[in-house]
Amino acid sequence: MTPHTKSFTPVILVLVAFLCFNIADAFLNAVVDHYHFGSVGFYPLISYLICIFIFSKKVGGIQSLKKTKYIKLHLWRGVFNTVGFIGFLIAIAYISLAQTYTLILTSPFWVALISIFFLKKKIGWHRWLAIIIGFVGVLVVLQPSTGSVHPAFFAAITCGIGAAGSMLIARRIGEHEPLINMVFFPLLVPIVTLFLINILWKGWEPVTFDHMILFAASGVIFLIADFLFSKGFATGETDFLAPLHYSQIVWGTLIGFFFFNEMPEVWTIIGAVIIVLSGVYLIARENYLKKKAENVVPSS
Repeated sequence: MTPHTKSFTPVILVLVAFLCFNIADAFLNAVVDHYHFGSVGFYPLISYLICIFIFSKKVGGIQSLKKTKYIKLHLWRGVFNTVGFIGFLIAIAYISLAQTYTLILTSPFWVALISIFFLKKKIGWHRWLAIIIGFVGVLVVLQPSTGSVHPAFFAAITCGIGAAGSMLIARRIGEHEPLINMVFFPLLVPIVTLFLINILWKGWEPVTFDHMILFAASGVIFLIADFLFSKGFATGETDFLAPLHYSQIVWGTLIGFFFFNEMPEVWTIIGAVIIVLSGVYLIARENYLKKKAENVVPSS
């Protein structure tokens, strides 16, 4: 393998990982009209949990679960994951995949805002400008002037906020925690929550064999995506790979168009472009300042 190929491999891994996330989501989108969100969310997570135990040696080993020092942080990640996942399930039931992913991928702006107001982090005008422009993109997608903004749009935004909170806590935990700990403990909260929703709210719904296959496949593909994502970021430059997250808008739009007959609206496309450009700039600015603080980038 040449150095060029080796350096390009993490990009392929991460792009395929995001595609796998989209495919797993598409399986849920295919059945979301047949069941309430509690069922649609519960079964893939059980499949995912089973896969974690089957392949536990590949992701750190079950013994690592006993050694974690971050159980509270993991469970708080689970809370944010639960809020985000439920928001996603509600969103895809009512709006297109393109609209859903566009609003979910506002998460970098929410990370910045949470850092300002809860972590007392100071940011400069460059990043403030990126945040403001990003939310202009959100308004373009929502089109509030029409007077008919569907609540599902806000569910998608809630998913973005949940992802932002989970991301911040993951940073707090650090990179040395085994992958099995990073996925197992946060998985418990949504599993218990969705189980209770199924039992106490809507009641347990019977699931057809065909749909159960889709649920199981979704969980398996989620695990594959997580593995590829972790492998890519472990071997590549985070600064370069992070903006690839926005490829999910492209994958989601294509899947929605070809498999669910969802024609992306012009305003969604315009809003997505605004959000992506401002998000990439925000990420680039964060990385620049991080390197500058480490004396990697000289002061201008």
